[in-house]
Amino acid sequence: MHRRILDILSAHGDPHIGDRQWLAISNPALNSLMHVSRAALDAAEARAKENLIHERRDLLMALLLMALSIGLATVALAIVFSRVILPLGAITRAMTSGKEEDIEAVLALRARSDEIGLLARALKAQRQGAAECLRLDAARKAAEAASRVKSEFLANMSHELRTPLNAVIGFSELMVHKTVGPLSEQYEEYAGLINEAGTHLLSLMSDILDLAKIEAGRFAPDFSEVDLKKPARQCLTLVRRRAEERSITVSSRLPDGEVMVEADARAMKQILLNLLSNAVKFSRDGGAITLSLRAGHDCVEIKVRDEGIGIPADLLARIGQPFEQASNNPMLAREGTGLGLALVTALVAEHRGRLAVTSKENVGTEFTVVLPRRQEPRASRAA
Repeated sequence: MHRRILDILSAHGDPHIGDRQWLAISNPALNSLMHVSRAALDAAEARAKENLIHERRDLLMALLLMALSIGLATVALAIVFSRVILPLGAITRAMTSGKEEDIEAVLALRARSDEIGLLARALKAQRQGAAECLRLDAARKAAEAASRVKSEFLANMSHELRTPLNAVIGFSELMVHKTVGPLSEQYEEYAGLINEAGTHLLSLMSDILDLAKIEAGRFAPDFSEVDLKKPARQCLTLVRRRAEERSITVSSRLPDGEVMVEADARAMKQILLNLLSNAVKFSRDGGAITLSLRAGHDCVEIKVRDEGIGIPADLLARIGQPFEQASNNPMLAREGTGLGLALVTALVAEHRGRLAVTSKENVGTEFTVVLPRRQEPRASRAA
């Protein structure tokens, strides 16, 4: 019917259907549609009620979970606050304040097995380390003070001893030279021994005095332009007579030109004389000693080489310390006190140079001194 009516209307015809006939035809379809609509609304309403129940249940579950989370977070915060934050605050206060009661409160936490206990134990160890550092610092200061007192005492005593020694040496020289009259052969020998022993003791006192001055900070080098060839030749002359007594050959390798260096002339002579004297003392009869100088652009090099008994490897590290000797041979040890190399080491350090030694037993020893050609300005030290 719908198709027929549409075809008539499309042809601009009259379908000849009245209102009543249309309603009679349409009502069953409308009633069916309304029935379907009501059924759909009832189903939607039932579904909505079911969804509402589910949502209320989910909301309640979410609220319960939220409350549980808040409770757990509160408990966790309380635990963290009491177990971590408060102890960390106490440790921080103890580290910053330094009060004994704060530190004791923190040390009580070291029994814990967690990180706080580890931190407390570390703080205890740090405290013990700090106390040990303070103790060592106090001990170091006391040792330095004692060293200064010792050095000043040695300096004063050495100075006081030099006066009577000069008298002994002077009078013994008068006796040796028979200035006041002849002496018997035996007394002449005794006078020579007194003069030799007095000279040796005076040299020892001079070394002690110089070392004591350096250790006490009272050594003031008199820097000037020095040609090292001059003290080198003087020292070679001084040791050559003693070397010839034992058939030791003393030679030198000196440059043609001047070997200028800014240094203390007396200290340079002491360095050269001590190194050459040691070389003679520890050389074998018939051996050889060589002194060489080399001038570089910004430094000079002094080398003293001998063909003596050498130095054992286990003693090389101790060479240069006061009263340290390389040989235990009593015939050699009695000729010195071990101060020579200590004085050389100290004087080289005063010139901001360096001392090196190479040695091999039964082959020989070579000492090398390297000095800067110019001395940098330095602050004056208190006397």
